[in-house]
Amino acid sequence: MGKWTPTVRFGLETASVNIEGQPEEVVRAVLGEECTVTAAAMLAAEQGHDDAGDKKQDRAMQFLRGHLETGPKAVSAIKEAAEAAGHAWRTIERAKKDMGAEAFQPKGTNGWSWRLPTVLEI
Repeated sequence: MGKWTPTVRFGLETASVNIEGQPEEVVRAVLGEECTVTAAAMLAAEQGHDDAGDKKQDRAMQFLRGHLETGPKAVSAIKEAAEAAGHAWRTIERAKKDMGAEAFQPKGTNGWSWRLPTVLEI
């Protein structure tokens, strides 16, 4: 047991390091910003259990993942679908942040879209 510390997002990237005088490509973790997902929630999800946390947030994350796992979506379309499904927009925005989803403006458009974070496959 110890003092509570915040959860920190991380990503993976490749880096070149010298091993016995030879450059080798390795994968390293790069720490990012703090997030609100708790270790208990991550462990519960890993073990297939519900977390005792905010069910609205869990449903919002599930909703958003369902919309983004097939590819980027226009924010206007996500907002319309979220409202139709009974989700508060602010809850969807928090879910976006917690999931690490990215906002971007597709070239040649005036609107914004969201996508799931890019994952480096090893």
